[in-house]
Amino acid sequence: MILSVKAGLAVMAVATTLAASACGQNDAPVQSRDKTGARLLNMPDHFSTIAIKCDGEGHMMYESDHGDDGSGRPGAVAVVADTEACPEGYTGAPR
Repeated sequence: MILSVKAGLAVMAVATTLAASACGQNDAPVQSRDKTGARLLNMPDHFSTIAIKCDGEGHMMYESDHGDDGSGRPGAVAVVADTEACPEGYTGAPR
């Protein structure tokens, strides 16, 4: 699966916005957990790792962290709605 440049830029814009808004937030109560696998993209040392997973609602979720860069900055989350790679009711790595 290859994203177009516009789709990639949109994902990065959403991720940046969410990362900036997550600073100083407390965790919400947890109703349930989904521990099915995700597809991981491991970047070279000191760069973010990206996890890609379907949420069961037809959305593909992208989550990044900052690895071991020591910055303490939170990761970011982006959502691609209604994608064929994540059919309704499916959780786990995109098909």
